[in-house]
Amino acid sequence: MAVRKQIYEQGPIRPPSEANSLLIRLTRNCPWNRCRFCPIYKSEKFSRRSLEEIKADIYAVANAVDKVKEISRSKGHGGTINRRTVALVHEEHPELLPVAFWQYQGGETVFLQDADSLLLPVSQLLEILKLLKEKFPGIKRITSYARSRSLVRRSVKELIRLKGAGLNRIHVGLESGNDRVLEYMQKGVTGAQQIEPLSDDEVVKEETLFIDNLEGIESKFYSDHILNLLEEVNGRLPDEKPKMLDVLNRYLNLPQRRRELFRLGRRTGYFRTLSDLDNVSLVSAVESIYRKLRQEGLSVDQYIQQLMLRFI
Repeated sequence: MAVRKQIYEQGPIRPPSEANSLLIRLTRNCPWNRCRFCPIYKSEKFSRRSLEEIKADIYAVANAVDKVKEISRSKGHGGTINRRTVALVHEEHPELLPVAFWQYQGGETVFLQDADSLLLPVSQLLEILKLLKEKFPGIKRITSYARSRSLVRRSVKELIRLKGAGLNRIHVGLESGNDRVLEYMQKGVTGAQQIEPLSDDEVVKEETLFIDNLEGIESKFYSDHILNLLEEVNGRLPDEKPKMLDVLNRYLNLPQRRRELFRLGRRTGYFRTLSDLDNVSLVSAVESIYRKLRQEGLSVDQYIQQLMLRFI
């Protein structure tokens, strides 16, 4: 098998929900790079990539898409990017594999790397977003990381322009509202600039209150991060508001032990949706963990807190 090389630059990390996304690197590493819990960029310096470099990468991806389609046609698949095409690319043209996999997954999502793309001038971001949309008309979602301090430097007008150009999702890390914790972890922000940390049940209650009171809003609500308890709370507002509220209320109306059981199953990877509580074999496995915790004198909350530290 041929040695794999990169035809465009990619950074080291992206959110779990961007596993199927095209990764376009706008900046290298992290401008803050002091958080104690994050080891990703510690040995690297932050830098902004030039607009010319970024555009060149987008053109390189577009050329790679054409090559992958040509491989498909040459093998009698008519340009369709299916599993067989991806396998052929993996064996014969491994440098094209990230692009082939992205196309196989639909080619609808893009993630802008690295840790804080919102530091770039708005004018440059707009050019990048415009080129992405021109070269890949099928894109439906463009996402980026951003620090809270970077976001507050952007005016509402600037954010509206970026959204209109295609940047429709931003991941912001709000790890704590405790000033001593924030200072110790060297987050560079205070509790007043963040939000209060909540329990799973409190988050569900907050989500219920939030969705229930949204009126006259046309938008989408997502819960596709590994830390979200109820992954199935997804939908378009206002049409799917009742559906989302139904999931949230079904959870809140469960007896306390059933809620604990679901939380335990969700955090240990046995459960994904509330309907998994009806799966006898899955419930039996989670019940076994529950009993073991009781024997060791651990509460579900204590155990889940330990698990969550691994995710964070």
